[in-house]
Amino acid sequence: MRSTIALAAALAMPMMGSAVELSDDMLNKVYDLMGSMTKHTWENGSQSEAVVEWKHPQYSVYHQGALPIPDGITKDDVPEIVQIANWALAQTPKPYTQQKDAAARAAQSQAATSTQENQEGDNQQQKRQAQTSSGSAAQTSAPSTTHSSAAHPSPTPKWPSYQTVPAKNNTQLPDGTPIVDDAAAGDPAALGMSVVLAGKATGDATVNNTKYSDAAQRQVDYLLYHVPRAPNGAISHRRDEVQLWADNVYMVPPFFAYYGVQTGNKTLVEESYNQIKAYRDALRHPDNNLWQHIIYNEKIDEGLWGTGNAWAAAGIVRVIATIQQSQLKDEMKDKINDLKSWADEIMKATKDNMTGNHMIRNYVNNESSFEDSCATTLIAATGLRMSTLNLTDDYVPTSLQMLAAASKNVNETGYLTHVTNPMLFKVEGSSSPEGQTFIILAYSAYKDWIAQGKKGVDKKHKDHPLDDDSSALATKAGVVSTLAAVALSLWAVL
Repeated sequence: MRSTIALAAALAMPMMGSAVELSDDMLNKVYDLMGSMTKHTWENGSQSEAVVEWKHPQYSVYHQGALPIPDGITKDDVPEIVQIANWALAQTPKPYTQQKDAAARAAQSQAATSTQENQEGDNQQQKRQAQTSSGSAAQTSAPSTTHSSAAHPSPTPKWPSYQTVPAKNNTQLPDGTPIVDDAAAGDPAALGMSVVLAGKATGDATVNNTKYSDAAQRQVDYLLYHVPRAPNGAISHRRDEVQLWADNVYMVPPFFAYYGVQTGNKTLVEESYNQIKAYRDALRHPDNNLWQHIIYNEKIDEGLWGTGNAWAAAGIVRVIATIQQSQLKDEMKDKINDLKSWADEIMKATKDNMTGNHMIRNYVNNESSFEDSCATTLIAATGLRMSTLNLTDDYVPTSLQMLAAASKNVNETGYLTHVTNPMLFKVEGSSSPEGQTFIILAYSAYKDWIAQGKKGVDKKHKDHPLDDDSSALATKAGVVSTLAAVALSLWAVL
């Protein structure tokens, strides 16, 4: 008897996860976990994009009329975006010139305190000598763009000084600070869209003595004028030394394009294209069209990281969508075609390296690397977005296969499992804030794809794994799951 029950349970268990399209209830769990797990700058930035696409699609660059942001929008229309933007502005550092003034005052105070301590126990003559000496020290310890006092060094400015950071323009540089204090120069830009949108929705409110519009403009100026660059002009993803990360293409170029279209700044929109081109030139491996993860200086990852390639492809497509919202779409037609071809390169390369389980490996072309739900999901989202933008339907079948495969890795509590550790790229993690975000981005794209008529699949044969029949599959899985539970209960009794 036990052997019969055990066999029934064993046969039933693998089918418990056969439903591949996530239900609304499950997606709500994924969404809620996305909000609770998000901590870092880039996580909040990518989360804000997911929130807009899922909750407020009319303000997403994937929907016509989203840019320029329509008049009449209020904070009640996008409360989650305002909340994220407020979190960001609460941490916005002072502009560089204000930091310099504060550093000067701190240095003078430090010198005065040191002088007072040295005077104790000295006679009057020694005091006068100490005062004379300390006066000289106080003068030399004030911040300088060329040197500082060895005896009383001034505090290091928060951001690199104008003279030591290669910039596009080395004269009359405007103040520039990131939206959030971060050692990654590129990550705070991921918050740019939410800050611009919240600014419009709140009438350019002030948070932490900073207007939304000022925070956005200073973020632009910081990237253009105060962050080091690679020899080809690529803006570093890191603040203190030149490092190019594939991730950057999802953070910086989409912000440049979004802010440029919103403010009518053609040069900034074109810079979004220039930065993608520069990053591609530096990171793409011409033999397979996959992008290296990190290049230059101390931190180098020569591997073709799956999530890095997904970040890059998704960022490129966001820029295309943004330019298509603008009056520049005809003028920049050739650049849009370039961008599409660059996204094509990554999409084709990941498709060619897809595993038999319809997954992307953590390091795409490394067969010993684990299958990663994060990269798989974001690549799927990108393929579907390329369809909804009428760029190509070529990646729809594989994108649906990938999304189905990744959806099976969402557990009953809403966590996406079998994911890369975003802090330790080569290590598999049990959950990831990025992964939660990618599921929401993918299902946002999937929902739009359905609304547009399910382009790119054979509707007669319903040859995709996320079609309407998946609900029936879910019902069957539920029945089998119940039978399995009963079987296991009987096993315990017997």
